[in-house]
Amino acid sequence: MEKQTETYYKATDGTRFETEEECRAYETEKDRYNAALAKKREAEKEIAAIEYARFKRKYVYIQPATGSFGCGHDGYYKKCPHCGEQTGGYEGANLGLKVDEGIYKCEKCGLFFSYR
Repeated sequence: MEKQTETYYKATDGTRFETEEECRAYETEKDRYNAALAKKREAEKEIAAIEYARFKRKYVYIQPATGSFGCGHDGYYKKCPHCGEQTGGYEGANLGLKVDEGIYKCEKCGLFFSYR
């Protein structure tokens, strides 16, 4: 029986690399990607707020999210009145683009709805 040892470098997420440089490059790339995604998300929120301000000048009424009985762990949930995409629930689905108090922009169809 021979004793064998394997030398490798492990990234924070568990990915293995043969050299330290590859590992460092991977982690740097991952950090840059996450930072870019965060900037993109902030830009989307700002664009949604500007679009809502324009929308408010033309229209007064915003449709509320419609209620529906769901299945699974959420039980009762609401839907976007325009496209039927699920909103709320335990995950807070489709409520990432908040533009005003109780007013959200649907992430699927891009239209506004109220959710209370």
